[in-house]
Amino acid sequence: MPTPTKSYNLGIKISGGTATNNNIRISNATTEEVLKKTSDNNQSKANLGNTKEFPSGVSNGDFIEITVSGSRYGSASHTVDTSKGGAIVKVTVADVSSTTHPKVSV
Repeated sequence: MPTPTKSYNLGIKISGGTATNNNIRISNATTEEVLKKTSDNNQSKANLGNTKEFPSGVSNGDFIEITVSGSRYGSASHTVDTSKGGAIVKVTVADVSSTTHPKVSV
């Protein structure tokens, strides 16, 4: 595995649905590590190179999955490019209710 980068700032911008704070799950599919955050004003951020947040850090080419859940749901993915030092990922979400998703209990 390549040497992990020391800093990789990932900004998350959420759009769509009714604006509420939601849970965000950031997972590194390469290392299988998971970081959980809460959105604030439809956004969140994480330093994936910070070993307190991601113990293995991140390396070039790692595949990151971002899932937003709660009263809204959506997901996006991102491939780490350490030459850029970070990225902003936009996640489009939809409201979740028993009307729009009948098998969901809200």
